[in-house]
Amino acid sequence: VDVKTLGESNTKVGFAWINDAIYRFFEQSKTCNVLTNIILYFSLLVSIFFCLLLAYQMIRKKGFFKADRDLYGVLTCLLITVLFYIIFEVLVVNNRPVLVDGELEASYPSSHVLFGLVSLGLALNEINLRIKNKYLKLTLICVCVVLMSVLPVLRVFSGMHWLTDIVGATLLSFSIVTLQFGIVGTK
Repeated sequence: VDVKTLGESNTKVGFAWINDAIYRFFEQSKTCNVLTNIILYFSLLVSIFFCLLLAYQMIRKKGFFKADRDLYGVLTCLLITVLFYIIFEVLVVNNRPVLVDGELEASYPSSHVLFGLVSLGLALNEINLRIKNKYLKLTLICVCVVLMSVLPVLRVFSGMHWLTDIVGATLLSFSIVTLQFGIVGTK
């Protein structure tokens, strides 16, 4: 829909009117790009923590299927996220509006938003299930919600993606996290 050649990379982009308007309105911000990198790395550390917790439980309980069910849900959702990432690297929907080191890169969906929102969304459920101290629980939930709220916005401000790349990543992320809630449930 509304496909036109846009951006510094001169690639064809759907929903051109809104993508071009947002891209031109917000100049590229290296600061926002760095901040989104920090949030992404933090969220990946959170995911690694839960994977290590799953491995620890498997070793401690002496069996692959003896760990807590919610951790299998986390692992499943993380694997689905990686699968989507690989699929969209092969089947390119959009390229970035800017060249990165002189090269075109796939832009849809935003990997920062996809991995960040999935990791932090899964962490929300794990925090709710595992943390008993109400003040610690509330603090960790607030941190996750704030990071999840600012990540897509900062990614728009960074100028590294089209708006639809970020919206698509947000919708896909929430779908994956909802799957985990369906597998495990919430308290």
